[in-house]
Amino acid sequence: MLVPPPPGDGAGWLASGAGSSAAAASDAADAAELSDAADAAELPHAMPLHGDQLPQEQQAAFLKQLNGESGSLHAKLLYIHTGLVASATLESRHSEKFFTVVERKKDNQQQLKVACLACKKVLMSTGSNRMVGHIVKCDEMPKVIKNGFKALQERSKSMTLGKRQAATLAAEEAEIWAKKHASSQSLLKQSGIKASLQEAERAWADKCIAEFFYANAIPFGVAGTGEAGLYSRMVSAIKAAPKSYIPPNRHKLGGVLLDTCFDGMWKQIQARDPDGSQAYKYGATYVTDGWDSCDSRPLINSAFISNNDGGIFWRSVNTSGHTKDANYIATLMIADIYAYGPTKVVLVITDTCTTMKSAWEIVMTEFPWISCLPCQPHVVSLLLKDIGKTPEVR
Repeated sequence: MLVPPPPGDGAGWLASGAGSSAAAASDAADAAELSDAADAAELPHAMPLHGDQLPQEQQAAFLKQLNGESGSLHAKLLYIHTGLVASATLESRHSEKFFTVVERKKDNQQQLKVACLACKKVLMSTGSNRMVGHIVKCDEMPKVIKNGFKALQERSKSMTLGKRQAATLAAEEAEIWAKKHASSQSLLKQSGIKASLQEAERAWADKCIAEFFYANAIPFGVAGTGEAGLYSRMVSAIKAAPKSYIPPNRHKLGGVLLDTCFDGMWKQIQARDPDGSQAYKYGATYVTDGWDSCDSRPLINSAFISNNDGGIFWRSVNTSGHTKDANYIATLMIADIYAYGPTKVVLVITDTCTTMKSAWEIVMTEFPWISCLPCQPHVVSLLLKDIGKTPEVR
């Protein structure tokens, strides 16, 4: 607790220590002046100089001494400062003690017109910061008071700088986190968009394939032959082709590609029985029948089957403009048998129409070792039709 100093020892109780002999002399003078005012008010040196701790009559006498004609303004300011330092840590709001309110605006009670007690300068203020700024620059203000508020300003600046640095660091960390978050969200968004696009692309590819099947009357079973089938192999080859790949047009399909596939297929057929020994051993069966093409052209197809090897499709003949009598059909059959190797063929199978039965005779005359038989499924089909026509079945 701050008490008046004993005579001659005023420099020891002031708020801030002196940094030089001149400052010490000034502080001692301030202390002596304040002590003299206490003596004039007949206050004992052991009693405090501020607040309600003084008896009311003694406090009034001391203030009267300070405010009277013989009282010093300098001493009054020191008295105010001494009380502030004694009661609490100096704060910005304490600067209001060194000003008097001249005017308070009606529309804004926080805006004041105040006058400095030391220099009487009037200034407008809405807070204590401007008052503190005036005190540290006021030439009439005691040095000890100015030094106290200067120290307060430095502490405030240091705290403000620390807060700004902390705020800057927090802002930088927040920005880094925000960038990472935005980057992760962008990746998630991109992956989601990519997945959606891929799903749409798959659906579009399915639709194109389906329309190709429908428009060209391709049997659906073609697509169900498994991974080893031609359909799956075609799709895999297209997927593995470079992006610049262009599918073959109709000219290429009906030209060089057709020749390439035919040559390849024929090599595979020949590889089943390279020297023909299997055909000579087990014999071959020649099969032929009429058919209509997709564009309704009359065709006669032929094939050879030997040793349960799955058969060989031989050829398809367009019979447009020809009369399909026994001689014409027999001529086609004989030509096929000679091309395949007549000594390999032991059997001819066709349907049982009158024309075919007549053609059998011509073929067996040309190749006496060959027998001709009707197609068994065809015979069964005709038999079931006849049975279905009987009154008992109807």
